[in-house]
Amino acid sequence: MEPRGRAALVTGAGKRVGRAIALELARRGMDLAIHYNSSEGAADEVVEQARQLGVRAAKYRAELTDEHAVNAMFDAVTTNFPELAVLVNSAAVFFPTPLDKLDGATWDSVLDVNLKAYWLCARRAAQHMRALGRGKIVNIGCVSSKRPWAGYLAYSVSKAGVMMLTECLALELAPAIQVNCVAPGTVVFAEQASEARKTQIRAQIPAGREGDPQDIADAVAFFVTGPDYVTGQFLAADGGRGLK
Repeated sequence: MEPRGRAALVTGAGKRVGRAIALELARRGMDLAIHYNSSEGAADEVVEQARQLGVRAAKYRAELTDEHAVNAMFDAVTTNFPELAVLVNSAAVFFPTPLDKLDGATWDSVLDVNLKAYWLCARRAAQHMRALGRGKIVNIGCVSSKRPWAGYLAYSVSKAGVMMLTECLALELAPAIQVNCVAPGTVVFAEQASEARKTQIRAQIPAGREGDPQDIADAVAFFVTGPDYVTGQFLAADGGRGLK
């Protein structure tokens, strides 16, 4: 897809990986719809940076687990950006959920944010993209979907669901809309991670370092701007950690 003249909606675009993705697409000439939930100040910064890159940008607040809120957001986005041709599902929650401390409310919360919200957004985006006759959806998964991380039960299950959702949507939406998944490894360490733990994890990564949000943004840009013949694929951006 030629990015210039098109628009992208990036969820969770105020911080970290979502922010890097949004700004990389802006650098490639795409107008931006910036989704946020609680990080309004950060979203404002991304909007301003995108505009400085010469593209149109606007922010939209929504609780993505609420179907009505998602529908309202898409109504507003497609009104302002009728050329919306890209959705990047990036918003997620990430924290330890060991089995003996995992209750039903936490399970529901993690699965709702990390999986249900992706489905709700993809469903609405697909309606608009079908009318355009083209589109790209990129889901941000995790390598834990194939090799679970100890102590992150609900998170790993939710990301395994994202991988299957990607494949199902790729079948459902072909041939006009391509759906792919970028699966980061360790990019941003958990706040409670000790220096010893960080050193241990880095030693397990052939690349010798944790990932940078820009690494993930570059991978997303490949799916957005790359060949339309690629769909239903899972790209691990993990520095080779999955090889060990």
